[in-house]
Amino acid sequence: MNVTLDKLRLSYFKGIKSLNMEFSPESNNIYGANASGKTTVFDAVWFLFFGKDSTGRADFSIKTFDEHNNFIEKVDHEVYAEFSFDGVRKSFQRTYKQQWSKDNVLKGHTTDYEIDGFPIRLEKEFQQQIQEYFTEDVFKLLTNPLYFNSMKPKDKRQKLIEMASEYSIDEIIDRMPSKIKKTKGFQLMHTDLKNGATITQIRAKAAHNIKTYKEKKEEIPNRIDEAERSKPEVYQFDELKEIIAEKKAEIEKIEAEINAIANKDLQQNKAIQERNNQIFEAKTKLQKLEFQAQQEFNKWKNEQQRYPNELRDKLKDFQEKASKLEETITELKNSIERKKTHIQSIKNLIPVKESERTKLAEQWKQVNSETFEWNGETCPACERPLEGAQAIDAQEQAQTRFNTNKKSRLDDIVRRGTALKDDIEDFNRQIERAETEVRDLSRKKEAKENELEECKGDLINLETSINEWYATPQQGKEVSDFLGKEAEEIKNKINELENSKPQDHKTDVSELEANKKSAQNDLEGLQKALGHKDTIERINQRIEELKQNEKELAQGISEQEGIEEAAYQFSKTKVEMIEEEINSKFELVSFKLFKTHLNGNEEEICDTLYKGVPFNDLNNAGKIQAGLDVINGLSKHHNTYLPIFIDNRESVTWIPEVKSQLINLVVDSGYTELSLMAVTEKEVVN
Repeated sequence: MNVTLDKLRLSYFKGIKSLNMEFSPESNNIYGANASGKTTVFDAVWFLFFGKDSTGRADFSIKTFDEHNNFIEKVDHEVYAEFSFDGVRKSFQRTYKQQWSKDNVLKGHTTDYEIDGFPIRLEKEFQQQIQEYFTEDVFKLLTNPLYFNSMKPKDKRQKLIEMASEYSIDEIIDRMPSKIKKTKGFQLMHTDLKNGATITQIRAKAAHNIKTYKEKKEEIPNRIDEAERSKPEVYQFDELKEIIAEKKAEIEKIEAEINAIANKDLQQNKAIQERNNQIFEAKTKLQKLEFQAQQEFNKWKNEQQRYPNELRDKLKDFQEKASKLEETITELKNSIERKKTHIQSIKNLIPVKESERTKLAEQWKQVNSETFEWNGETCPACERPLEGAQAIDAQEQAQTRFNTNKKSRLDDIVRRGTALKDDIEDFNRQIERAETEVRDLSRKKEAKENELEECKGDLINLETSINEWYATPQQGKEVSDFLGKEAEEIKNKINELENSKPQDHKTDVSELEANKKSAQNDLEGLQKALGHKDTIERINQRIEELKQNEKELAQGISEQEGIEEAAYQFSKTKVEMIEEEINSKFELVSFKLFKTHLNGNEEEICDTLYKGVPFNDLNNAGKIQAGLDVINGLSKHHNTYLPIFIDNRESVTWIPEVKSQLINLVVDSGYTELSLMAVTEKEVVN
């Protein structure tokens, strides 16, 4: 698709108040002094399509300022352009409008969009139609010779790789060194690739495994050393077994002596145990009787408190009742006052209405007393008095008009008088209803007041009864008053048994216990020493397992490093194939996608070379020449040729041939205003 800019119209856009340009489909020069607005033309095209300037900024200022550096108010900022898409012309327009209030305050801005003269309601819809032809990313790449090489190396590399073919796994492997393809690492990598893993995943997995295996391998010597240091002291284990048997026999002998003494003491203490059982049974029975006495005491105490509690509950009920009655009486008083006020306001209206009715009666008498008078009429044409039949007709017509008017006025007075009479009668009915309601409310109020007086009397009586109950001494009782004779007898029996209880008889076997404890400690130490044999065997076995694990990890590291190397060679081969293919798509520039370090490691880069010189080391002309060659290759890849804007074109004496339309921005101090000229390639800068 070949796209050319045919026409551009600017109105109050940045520093340009008005500009109209028509372009050649091939090469165009825009002449102007520094800061005359050449770059503004490129900015305008960017703003038209994407709402940004040519550097990609959306927050740039598009308003035009006057000679006092104040922005010009109440104007629309407009960019209109016509483009040809493979010969089919389309127009685009974006208008940035100021919104002013009635009191001349700037409220904000709106943006209008048009394509082929048809308004587009939303920016999203406008952008969707633009993207049917090209995206913002493609527009950047294909219109600015310097843009591609201003990108990050990673992004440039990705753009170039997108231009390359999709190579199959087998195609890449065929180009790999034969030495690598013989390794086990290659075979493992190849298997993963056939199973669907990507080369990136394989490299990441191998790197992760190498790191993990190395960390585990580095831990093993310390773990072996730790196991060696944890080995217990070595003994003569056969001699230990004989000493243990002798110590067990010694302990069994001591235990037999202790048990014999304990059996003898047990027989002597049976009588004591029997007496202790009797004391326990007696105390248990006494506790049961004391619990029953406590329950009876609590019941009696609750009975004593019930009467005053009932009185207090009744007192609370009457207090609440009195409070509600007082609220009701207050509400009734307020209702009566409101009704009386309403009655008085209506009574005040009745004399007013009666006065108006009296005036209407006087007015009716006055109108009714009016009589028809005829003084004759003149001819409206010649102004002479009417005579004969004409005079009679005119008199009859005047008489009819007088009677009709008089009747209408009398009917209106009667209607108004009747309405006033109805109002007075309605007022009297309202007064009668309201007075009846006042009487009913007064009766209710009186009944509630009587009920309140009775309630207050009941309150006084209750308060008196409560005070009298608390003033009368109550007969007091204790829990002990509810214990019977049986409890007293049990207490006496317990005292007798405890006083007659003999001392426990127990033979001192502390020396035997100490001997037994000493022998057991010796036995424990001997058994622990014997257990060292099993511990040493387990530790030796664990050390052998760690050494074997260390060998396996070393093998695993070597294997994963083989996979990593094979994957690296695979990636390198693929990139070399891609680099070779990519460089074949450009005539002047080439790209270096790998950098080899002194340690042999390869770093992924993306350096642009023009005649063997890195892009960043080129002068401005060289950068533009290299950039145009990049645009040629990218345009061919995207099958899209967009207008190319070349800034500072005067500094370049030669440019490569391009299929795209050229718009050269040429600095020339002889032009105070922008000037557009269609030129041949030989005339571009001269």
